[in-house]
Amino acid sequence: MLKTIKLFFLLYLTFASILYTASNVHADSEAGLNVEVYTFEPGSQPVRDVTQPLCEGAWVDVDVIDFDFDHNFGGVVAGCRQEQVIVHFTGFVSFPVSGNYSFLALADDGFSLTLDGMPVIEDWFDKGRWGTVYRDVPIVADHAYKLDAWFYENGGGANATLFYSATNDENFTVIPSDFYSKTVVEPPVPAFLFAPVNVVAVADVNKVSFSWDVSPDSGTVVERYALFWSYDDLPGWGVGVVGNSFVLENLPDSKEIRFWLRADNDLLQVYSPTTDIFVVTTLPKPVEPEPEPEPVVEPPVTVEPEPEPEVVDVVENVKPEPELEVSIVDVDLATIDPQNLTANELEALTLDALATFETAVEGSLEYVEALQQLLIVAQADDIVVDEQIAEIPVLGASIVAVVDAFNAFGNAGADMSPKVREKAEKTVVAAVIVTQIATTAVAMTATQFRRII
Repeated sequence: MLKTIKLFFLLYLTFASILYTASNVHADSEAGLNVEVYTFEPGSQPVRDVTQPLCEGAWVDVDVIDFDFDHNFGGVVAGCRQEQVIVHFTGFVSFPVSGNYSFLALADDGFSLTLDGMPVIEDWFDKGRWGTVYRDVPIVADHAYKLDAWFYENGGGANATLFYSATNDENFTVIPSDFYSKTVVEPPVPAFLFAPVNVVAVADVNKVSFSWDVSPDSGTVVERYALFWSYDDLPGWGVGVVGNSFVLENLPDSKEIRFWLRADNDLLQVYSPTTDIFVVTTLPKPVEPEPEPEPVVEPPVTVEPEPEPEVVDVVENVKPEPELEVSIVDVDLATIDPQNLTANELEALTLDALATFETAVEGSLEYVEALQQLLIVAQADDIVVDEQIAEIPVLGASIVAVVDAFNAFGNAGADMSPKVREKAEKTVVAAVIVTQIATTAVAMTATQFRRII
C-alpha cells in the first residue's frame, strides 16, 4: 500500500511538472524570468548566495512569480524538493505607467526583491502566507528595471506570489507575464539629430557669409538646416538652407548680428538642438570720394602771330623822389638861412610864432624863440649884395651899408608880438626916419653906381 502511495505521488509530481511546463513556464527563451534553485541544510539560516549548491533537475525559468506549491505541485518547490529550498529569480521588468507604486509579496516563507539594486521588499524570515506592503516606490514608464528576487521554503506550506499597485491605493494585481523579460529589452531609440558644428561667419558691409560642417551622423537624415538671425531688439528671422553654406544679404552696415543654426528633418518632425548664439559685426560703409568732373576738351584754336611792336626809345622824365622833409619849426633857428626858406616854411614859422604868443609868458624862452622866428621870416626878403660888388673899394662898402639900412627898416617890428606892438609907437617913428635916411642913401648910391658902370 505504501509503495502504491509513493508511486501515485511520483506520478502526480510528473503530471504536475508537465502541466507547469505547459502553462506557467515561459516557452520563449527571451520572455519570462530566469530561475536558479538551491538547497540548504535543515536548521540553518537560508543565505542569498549564488555560489551555493544548485538543485539538479530544478526549474530554469518561469513566466510569472505566482506559485502555490502545496496545491499544484504536491509541495515540491520549483521541481527540487518540498523543504529547505531557495529560488532565485532574475531578469527585467517594465511598467507602462510612471508613478509611485506599492509592492506586496504573499510568501511562505521569506521573500526579497530589488529593482535596479533598489530594495523594494524585505520579508526574509519564516512566516505563513502573508507579506508587508511597501509603498512609494518611484517607477518610470517603459524603463526595464533589473529584477533580483529571492524566495525560500523552510518547512510547512510553500507558496509565493508577487503583486503591484500602480496608484499606490493597495488595489493589488499580480505582475503579468508580459511585464517580464529574461534579457533587457531596450526601447527603440527615437530619431534625433546633432546640431551643426564648426560654424564660421565672415562679415562684409551689408552681408555675412556663413559656412558649417554637416552634423555628425545620428542615423537620421538631415533634410535641411535652419539659419536664424537677429539684431538690435528685433525678434529675428529664419531661412531654410539646403547644403552647408549661405550668404545673408541686405543687412545694415556697422551692425552687430546674432545668429544660430539647427539641423531639421521635417518628414520625421525631428529637429536638432540649436547651436550656440554667434555674434558678428558687419563692416562700416566706405566713404566714396566725389567723382572728378570730366575735363572739357576744347577744339584747337589757331592763333595768328601778332606783329612785333615797334621799339620806340622813350626817355622818361624821372623826377627824383623828394627827400623826407623835416618841419622847419623843429630845426635849430641858429642854423636857418632866411634866404633859402620856401613860402611854406615861412608860413609855418609865422603860424607857430603867433600860436606861441597866445600862451607864452612875455620874456619866457618860448616867447623869445617866437620873436626869433618872426625875425627870420622878416629877413627872408632882405636884399643881398653880390660879393663882387661888395669888394669894390668905397663903393662896395657904401652899397652894403645902404642895403643893410634898407633891410633893417623892412625888419623893424618883426620881433614884436601882436600884444606889444601898441607900445612900440616910438620905435615905429624911428623906423620911418631910418627909412627916409635909407631912401636917400639908396638914391645917392644908385647914382654913383651908374657912374661906375
